[in-house]
Amino acid sequence: MNLPLLSNCRRQPLSILLITIFSFVINSSRAQTTGTVFRDYNGNGTKQANEPFVPGVTVNAYNASEALVGSSVTSAAGSWSITPTGGYPIRIEFVLTSTAATNCFFNQGVDFNGYSGATYGSNVRFLSAQATGLTFAISYPGDYVTNTNPKIATSVFTNGNLTAGAGNSGNTRNAVTVLYNTVDAVSPTPASNITQVNLHADMGSVWGVTHHVQSGRLLYAAVLKRHSALGPNGSGAVYNVNPSTTTGATLLFPGGRYLCLCCNNWPGCC
Repeated sequence: MNLPLLSNCRRQPLSILLITIFSFVINSSRAQTTGTVFRDYNGNGTKQANEPFVPGVTVNAYNASEALVGSSVTSAAGSWSITPTGGYPIRIEFVLTSTAATNCFFNQGVDFNGYSGATYGSNVRFLSAQATGLTFAISYPGDYVTNTNPKIATSVFTNGNLTAGAGNSGNTRNAVTVLYNTVDAVSPTPASNITQVNLHADMGSVWGVTHHVQSGRLLYAAVLKRHSALGPNGSGAVYNVNPSTTTGATLLFPGGRYLCLCCNNWPGCC
């Protein structure tokens, strides 16, 4: 009986093995590195349910010669991916390049790296091989305040119309601020602790309110409220209020139009 040569038996498996190893080396050297960027409200370095992903952050990769070998911009889901040209090792850098005028999700003037770099790593990472699930956190220090008695902004409804005569509510306050520690769940807040920031004549009935960080202004949205008159610009209007004054809200945009809070044409917005 003729038996096949031992070398012939091994030739085919060895070829397959070499091809497999070669393929593995190529795939490993060009493998994709991925991650996400999120806003770390409490600064603990770990993403929680109420902390959103951040789009628009640039992620760059450099080789040992300082050449750019890959770049990515985080998506609406905060994700990014880079397949570096030439493989690894690489240096990853997270860059906050946008301003509030061009990006409604972060502003390099007020946003910084999160506080817990020891948990997730800094904005510069060194990788010797592919990595997945890398996270980077950005934080605005003003999300948390050291003042234990901050101001609360809210609205007030008054029965009547805005015109002169009987039932006039135009000269009554409809936007106020109150010190946090003076609010009592049982007793009414003393009038001395309430600060007027606007009148009904300027805005009419308003409900939704938010603080625009870059400008330091309060934004109030008009609302249809029984017995409380709408403002001069009707329903759907959004008003810009300076919390340091007592009157004089200005119209941010008329009702029925889409609003971006980082609108480039709003003086003092960004």
